[in-house]
Amino acid sequence: MGKKNANGEGSIWQRKDGRWAGAVYVLMTDGTYKRRDVYGKNWEEVHDKLTKLKAHSSSGLPVATSKMTVSEFLTY
Repeated sequence: MGKKNANGEGSIWQRKDGRWAGAVYVLMTDGTYKRRDVYGKNWEEVHDKLTKLKAHSSSGLPVATSKMTVSEFLTY
């Protein structure tokens, strides 16, 4: 049986098509937390991407959304 990650660490799994996927909850620009998915060719690549997302979120830097207005972007 595999180990269980603590809350907030995210998850990594292999998809049926062979790619790897991961998900983690990160801070958004509006102050809420949302799940963000990342994909990669191997476990290490996905782990690096998740680590970067978690580091930005824990330092208080929100993840930019694709639906931002100019004033929201300038505030960000």
